[in-house]
Amino acid sequence: MRFLGLPFLRFLEPLGPLMARIGVGLVMALHGWVKFQSGSEGWVTGEMLNTLTKGAVPADPRIAWLVLLTEIIAGVLLVLGLLTRISAISLSIVMLVALVTFKGFAFLTPETQVWSGELDWVILFSALALVFIGPGPISLDKLLGIDD
Repeated sequence: MRFLGLPFLRFLEPLGPLMARIGVGLVMALHGWVKFQSGSEGWVTGEMLNTLTKGAVPADPRIAWLVLLTEIIAGVLLVLGLLTRISAISLSIVMLVALVTFKGFAFLTPETQVWSGELDWVILFSALALVFIGPGPISLDKLLGIDD
């Protein structure tokens, strides 16, 4: 029955955390970059964040910049495998706040019959998995001795 576990693929296990880091980090960094490119007419004023969250998050440019920079910086750090657990915790918080204030916990929307926020949930749980498993052996954290 061990063959069902595909033991011939075990040598690829070190790539698991790397793939998770690249997936979550790249999506979040690009997500933040798009917000940054919206400039003063968009996200960075805080007005868009306030509108999207239906007033749950104040229209404060400092909060908008915090979210934007967290997404970009923590996303890049995840891809590099540098300060992985801190970056993953930061992104988990951003995603949790997004789910609570913007996406909500509705499983199906009446219009589309699709779970709103499904990507957000995947990113949240993937980031949490990185908090628990760490950066893996192919990372700057490992190379610099930050995380074993």
